[in-house]
Amino acid sequence: MLTRKQIEEKLAQVFSPAQATALTDILEDLQRTELERAAEARELKQGLTALTTEVRKLTNNMAELAEAQRRTDQHVAELAEAQRRTEEQLGVLDQRVAELAEAQRRTDESLARLSQVVEIGFRELRQAVGNLANRFGFDLEEFVAALLPPYLEKHLDIYGLKLERRYFDLSGGQVEEVDLAGTGQRAGKPVMVLVECRTTIRGSEAQRVVNKLQAIRATLEGEVEMVIVAMNIHPTAKMVGEAGGVRMVPYSRINRPDDFAE
Repeated sequence: MLTRKQIEEKLAQVFSPAQATALTDILEDLQRTELERAAEARELKQGLTALTTEVRKLTNNMAELAEAQRRTDQHVAELAEAQRRTEEQLGVLDQRVAELAEAQRRTDESLARLSQVVEIGFRELRQAVGNLANRFGFDLEEFVAALLPPYLEKHLDIYGLKLERRYFDLSGGQVEEVDLAGTGQRAGKPVMVLVECRTTIRGSEAQRVVNKLQAIRATLEGEVEMVIVAMNIHPTAKMVGEAGGVRMVPYSRINRPDDFAE
């Protein structure tokens, strides 16, 4: 069985310290309740066993009374005492049943509180993860917008490039969004640069991005360079990009200008 400290440490990996402590308290309450219910169940079993014994004695006494008409006052007193004990045990049994019902009610309340805390915790966790992912995505685009132009100037002779989020009209009234796009100059001629940013990219996602960039390029005139910048480029993504005429640029290269290398 896990100790309180171990339980709290495991919960703290997912929840805030306050939530982990609250969940640990509730789990301890549930554990104590289960132990109490087990003890009460054992007592109830013992009471039922004793009750069965007394009922059996009463049955024997009744059989003896049926077989022998004569009984002394002492036998009658014994029978009365046995009846009294039976009634006392029935009273104890009623009390145990009431206590078990109260324990069940407390357990239901604890489970309801636990369910509420877990639901709130998961909702806050999902929101935090979503906010973090959105924020990291926008930060990556901002870094790429600042760092990619010097890289392209050195390796592709594209000068005066400024990148920003752009929307392009495709055929059929469709509008396609590109993370970053801008126009620079190469050998005195304008060059449109289309850039998509990803933290990690594999073959299937690379194919989707390549298809999108190619569809946009088909609507443009003049030279067009298509680039995907990612922090982690899977070999399958690199093959798809090269086959589709899209340059796959690791973020580490544009983030360390002194280490630019093809």
